[in-house]
Amino acid sequence: MKNFDIFKEKGYHAAEKLLDLKTRPPVIYTNGDEVAGGIFKYALSRNYTIPDDLAILGQENQPIGTGLDISTVDHQLIKVGETAFDLAIAKSREKVKIPYVLIQRSSV
Repeated sequence: MKNFDIFKEKGYHAAEKLLDLKTRPPVIYTNGDEVAGGIFKYALSRNYTIPDDLAILGQENQPIGTGLDISTVDHQLIKVGETAFDLAIAKSREKVKIPYVLIQRSSV
């Protein structure tokens, strides 16, 4: 839980800086749903309407993204790990494409 709070806090502080710019961004694409959650929290504290005033897109499809209804890019990390394991066991050098999935929710 401690890491979750750190990432959420970083998102909050990033939003403070980004949303106080003279020309603020209409959308923020984060490196994780926890960071997106911090941005979401800050935006609401400043009375922004999501997605009208600010669109937010996270990554990893974490529970916070589901709970806050934040759109996310799911890199299917479980499937990536399972496939890597199977290839290692088979001693295969095969290249496998595992496409990402955009999960659109109300934040965009």
